[in-house]
Amino acid sequence: VRVVQLDTIEVLLVRLLAWIPLLILAAVIVIVFAAAASWTVELIGPFAAERDIPWLTWLVRVAVILFGVLFALEVLNITFAEDISKIVIAAMGVTFAIAFGVGGIDAGKKWWAAYASPKGGSGGGSSPTSFSSGD
Repeated sequence: VRVVQLDTIEVLLVRLLAWIPLLILAAVIVIVFAAAASWTVELIGPFAAERDIPWLTWLVRVAVILFGVLFALEVLNITFAEDISKIVIAAMGVTFAIAFGVGGIDAGKKWWAAYASPKGGSGGGSSPTSFSSGD
């Protein structure tokens, strides 16, 4: 390239050769995170099966791999990954808020009664549907 005096192509080749080790590192990061996701799924699999939450293992696998991909994009200096993660988290929050607010009130009461209500505590109303209307 120097013989033909193509300086622009020389600069591009040098930048490409400098980028290849980062690309290999990013691939290794994704592979390590995929292995960590599999290990984590095996770890929480019995818990999810016991609680009858089969989607939990899928969610954990996707979340760990997504985190690894975003980390690999950050290593490659691809900066939109930070913006994408913020947009995805905000969209999930809005989606859950709308879904719970519109149609999940009864489901929320059932969930609260099953998982989050204090067991055997003193105080008014152990039933999740018996709410007092104002004091």
